[in-house]
Amino acid sequence: MNNTKLTIWRYATTFAITFLSLASLAFAQSNVKMSNGDYQPGAVLVYQNGSLDVAVPSKIDRSETSYVLIHGAHTDSTNENIKKLARAIAAEDSDANILIVDWAYWSKFNGDKLEKIAGEQFELFVVEVFIRALFQDDVDMNEVIERHLSALFTRVFFNILPVEQTKWIPTVSERAYAILYGDTGDTWEFKTNGQTGSFVSLGLDPRKTRIIGHSHGAHVGGLVAARTRDKLGKMVKRLTALDPSVADIHVADSNKWGSGWNRNVADFVDVWRMSELCSGDKLYGDINVRFRIKSHPLLQIDWDELSSDEAMAALGAVLACELELHSGVIELFTFLVEEEGVLDDVDEDDFDDADSKSDGWFTYVIDPDD
Repeated sequence: MNNTKLTIWRYATTFAITFLSLASLAFAQSNVKMSNGDYQPGAVLVYQNGSLDVAVPSKIDRSETSYVLIHGAHTDSTNENIKKLARAIAAEDSDANILIVDWAYWSKFNGDKLEKIAGEQFELFVVEVFIRALFQDDVDMNEVIERHLSALFTRVFFNILPVEQTKWIPTVSERAYAILYGDTGDTWEFKTNGQTGSFVSLGLDPRKTRIIGHSHGAHVGGLVAARTRDKLGKMVKRLTALDPSVADIHVADSNKWGSGWNRNVADFVDVWRMSELCSGDKLYGDINVRFRIKSHPLLQIDWDELSSDEAMAALGAVLACELELHSGVIELFTFLVEEEGVLDDVDEDDFDDADSKSDGWFTYVIDPDD
């Protein structure tokens, strides 16, 4: 019995440390003050000469093309990849207006929720372990830990990450639409947790606007374009979605712009996908381009042959690879802006060199060893 108690204590301690570390990391992240944390969600910033400032009509030349960049979840307008893309666009089109929609207040990681879920799962684990220890002589602790860790990952990756930020997408798109396309000089007031902010509409012409959104930001951009089409009767010139997340299946909103978007929201829609898990395979675009990594661990692992410990390690490798690819798609698109001229109009003939074309996707296979 003493050995059993020791075993239970050892596993319980390990489990507690794992959960508390995860919760403390999330709590720390949730309290990081963004460099532009005072901005209301949906604020539109103008990128000029390497710096960001709140966009007002006097800083915009409405006769020129406007590029609207929208970041994804868990980041903000100071994201280095977004700024690199802004610099690349400025180098290609020096007269353009470059704008960034900042929705950091709602897009950042919700550490409080994660801490709560981690605590709840740990309590369930402790209760089960001690009840089974009282009534069972042989307790398979590996099985118990594996099952509870699996439950935690499921709740985190299929509840917090996809839902907590995505529920704000329709609201952010409404604010961005009002600022970008409202009558020039109109003032809009918004409230967030009782704090009021005001913005001045830029009065942009959708037909001279290019929206580029990453991950959740692709869906914000899609809904902005849908509102523009339905409310103004004008189509955004081009919508570019970089690794659009699976957020569309989680967006819960009563208005019609919360139900998603498609290729009919802009004159031209192009989708660029790198992640196998973080982005969906829905055919949003007139052109849909997918980049696959030849040595991606998801394609190399024989899950049936792995022990539980090996499977957990493999899952970690897959998730790390996926997150890197998901953020890396912005770098890839930036490279294509600089070297391949993708800011110009593209059509199917530009992708004749794709490794395959099936199910509506032009697929390129990238071998990291080449």
